[in-house]
Amino acid sequence: MRYTPVPNRNSKMKNIKMQIAKLWSYNFATMP
Repeated sequence: MRYTPVPNRNSKMKNIKMQIAKLWSYNFATMP
């Protein structure tokens, strides 16, 4: 039970980073 939170948090961080990168690329793509 002590093992699961670590990979979970890692994947969550990864997801957040991915979403931030997507937001950035979207902003740059829509920039005039």
